[in-house]
Amino acid sequence: MKKNIKYSIFSIFITTLILTSNVYAQNEGGLEEIVVTAQKRSESLQEVPISIQVFSSDDIERLAVTNTIDLVRNVPGMVGVTNVGLPQAAAYFIRGIGQDESVSTLDPAVGTFVDGVFLSRQIANNSRLYDIESVEVLKGPQGTLYGRSTTGGAVRIITKKPTEETEGWFDIAYGEYNTIEASGKLNFPLTDNLFAKITTFYIDQEDGFLQNVTLNKDQWKR
Repeated sequence: MKKNIKYSIFSIFITTLILTSNVYAQNEGGLEEIVVTAQKRSESLQEVPISIQVFSSDDIERLAVTNTIDLVRNVPGMVGVTNVGLPQAAAYFIRGIGQDESVSTLDPAVGTFVDGVFLSRQIANNSRLYDIESVEVLKGPQGTLYGRSTTGGAVRIITKKPTEETEGWFDIAYGEYNTIEASGKLNFPLTDNLFAKITTFYIDQEDGFLQNVTLNKDQWKR
């Protein structure tokens, strides 16, 4: 009888260890929580009552995209095309709703926001994606929080904020047609509570050209 009791206690102890190990393994292998600010406050992606797709800085690097129009082409139900022959102008369509004109009197149907600042015209909404924290694509009407020009949805670009660390990086690339691209960032603390960051723009130079079908002439690509 004593042996049976010992065996039972031992079995319970082993089972408890196995269950504890399984729970620990599940916690370790769980997905990382994604925090978004689509509703202008920090929330878990799973709790936001909006159809939204988020790209982190790691996602942008993995996809090897350098601008907004290339990124949104990875969003189901969304189309992004260059507009009026200008590489910096983009027309976005979400679920078939969009605006392909870049004239100053027409508002876009899919709004673009950089750190909360609205880009009111499509002539310069194809942003370069460097030193970016995340990009949020909100599908469907967003007029309640973002006002007009968001009938189809909104594209929110969030840049990285300065930190207390002293760090920086510089990238330069050279390609065919004498393409040169350069970018860099320097982050440094000014005081114990005040930090600063300097981010450079890309510098592109290309010998190639494209045909502007709107103006019926050739123009430089960059």
